[in-house]
Amino acid sequence: LPTTRDDQQVAAAQSADNIPAADEGNNRTDWAEVTTGINQSIQDAIARYQGGDAKNAILDIQDTYFDRFEASGMENKIGSRDSAFKTTLEA
Repeated sequence: LPTTRDDQQVAAAQSADNIPAADEGNNRTDWAEVTTGINQSIQDAIARYQGGDAKNAILDIQDTYFDRFEASGMENKIGSRDSAFKTTLEA
């Protein structure tokens, strides 16, 4: 996926067919670690918002969704187990 900011580096390795590396048969993904990273990023965005920087807080949330939740493979893993819940998350 493209980055959401001009100065942002790509966070997740991508394969030739543009599937995040976490999805390429790697069943050893530490979902607790992924969840901790997502939660920390959201808390940081909330703090930024509460500090008056709403624009960058919104960008931080977008980055968290695309660069952590999607790129880690968590979104696909959730969708494979509960497609209705994935649809709710995306709404």
